[in-house]
Amino acid sequence: MNITILVVDDVETDRFMLKCILEKYLKNAEVLLSSSGKDAIDTVRDKNVDLIILDIQMPELDGFEVAKILKDDFKTSDIQIIFLTGTYKKEEFRKQGFKLGAIDYLIKPVDNDQLISKLKLYIKLFNKNKELQEKEEMMIMQSRQVAIGETLNMISHQWRQPLSVISTIAGNMKINLDFGEFDKEEFKSRCRDIETTTQKLSKTIDTFSSSFSQKKEQITFCINDVLEDVCAIVSPSLGSQKIKLIKEFKSTKIIKANTNELKQVIVSLLTNAIEAIFMRKIVGPTIFFKSWDDKKNSYFKICDNAKGIKKDNLDKIFEPYFSTKSEKNGVGLGLYMSKFLIQKQFHGKITAINTKKGACFRVSIPIYNEEDTISK
Repeated sequence: MNITILVVDDVETDRFMLKCILEKYLKNAEVLLSSSGKDAIDTVRDKNVDLIILDIQMPELDGFEVAKILKDDFKTSDIQIIFLTGTYKKEEFRKQGFKLGAIDYLIKPVDNDQLISKLKLYIKLFNKNKELQEKEEMMIMQSRQVAIGETLNMISHQWRQPLSVISTIAGNMKINLDFGEFDKEEFKSRCRDIETTTQKLSKTIDTFSSSFSQKKEQITFCINDVLEDVCAIVSPSLGSQKIKLIKEFKSTKIIKANTNELKQVIVSLLTNAIEAIFMRKIVGPTIFFKSWDDKKNSYFKICDNAKGIKKDNLDKIFEPYFSTKSEKNGVGLGLYMSKFLIQKQFHGKITAINTKKGACFRVSIPIYNEEDTISK
């Protein structure tokens, strides 16, 4: 597997010496060079870089400043950094380097054997992590398709009634024409009814499309906005299935996340509640949907009155490919991927407990604090 290494040093001879060493001893390694911190940031944002060997003492932007900028940007935060410097203040620099998330710290002049030995180990670990990431991405894609399918199933329920209205109106109009009972004003009125109904269908499509677009960037938003978007999709379906939805959205804080991935989690949790209700034929089915904040986190929880999760399964529901559904109706990825996304992508937590009425899933996501970010 190929790896791209960026060498950042303001001293030209040091840059090219490292380039020659790396290209001589490391197979499948592409080596890029940057002469300044600013150039390094531009390079990383323009190309896919896996590892940076970063000199600390540079004019304008030093290595620590470059590392802070890269670590605070979610697009570059996962890039591994090895700091490189002279012996001056080496212990002080070493501590600061590791505090910034560096994986290693090397002293000039570089010991070639030590450098290559360490890099080979890092590359081996990098390749394993890359394989794991690819598997995770495949599972995310698979669970995303499941979430889309589940949402389409909900939408199909809410489409049946307006489609039936359109069909009835069109049928009556045809009968009137066949019997010579055409009335211009009545015809216009029925056309307006059809137009209104098709606009509702179109709005449903727009809401679905925006909720499951391929955008991957993280944005800042109030969690209530996403909760309301999902409710706009599923509420008509819940109503047609006679499931009561009780909302209590009190969150006002801002979080930073990918809205589409968060919607995927919410749809998965709602779908589990709906399926539990139908499997157990609950009388007076109800889903409780709440959000709130404290000083550190925004929260939401989805609870149902479907009598809860079996005790033997409560510790297993977040495991991959574990499912209480039939093979036809479940692949056991929904809750696993929900936990994966909440923990890894949002740095939050998800828990499941049984209440007197049913199961309750609670999600917490750290509040976004702009003061913690470094202006770029």
